[in-house]
Amino acid sequence: MYLPKSKYKEPKYTRGEEFLLPDGKPYIGWCFEIYTQDVLTGKNPSDSNQVLTRIDKDANSKPTLKFIPERVDESTLDRTKKTFKRYYIQDTRNKRTIEVLSESYYKYTTKTYIKGVELEWVIKGPAETVLKGKYLYEGAESKNKKTVEGFNNLLPGLKDYITDYKEFVE
Repeated sequence: MYLPKSKYKEPKYTRGEEFLLPDGKPYIGWCFEIYTQDVLTGKNPSDSNQVLTRIDKDANSKPTLKFIPERVDESTLDRTKKTFKRYYIQDTRNKRTIEVLSESYYKYTTKTYIKGVELEWVIKGPAETVLKGKYLYEGAESKNKKTVEGFNNLLPGLKDYITDYKEFVE
């Protein structure tokens, strides 16, 4: 798409509290407003721009996020897949870590004082490491523990928060 410079405003950076993507997730990044008062992603007009939806701050009346852990509902897990995503966040002010669902994860991580990680959690295969003949098959528990230890640098204390590495494994 081509627009003359007089038809759009200077790009600005948003931290995820002003606009939503078409799929409903908060938008973090560069955006600009065009003459129709639509806001598009990116710094310049192009064919890949997406139209953003403004978040109505009056309707929300600035709800406060409650730092409360949320449990994964086992009945919603897709057992045909080998893994699923788990979301953990940490308040950098007091180093408190909790698990949340994906919708909450995206809301929390727009805050500058919240760090988060998405873990790929293994739920298929043997839970424990097994020796079959000459071959050692790494179990889901071991894989999940390695994943958590890898992310422990980003969220210090994550390996202390997660204690059951066989959770959800069938």
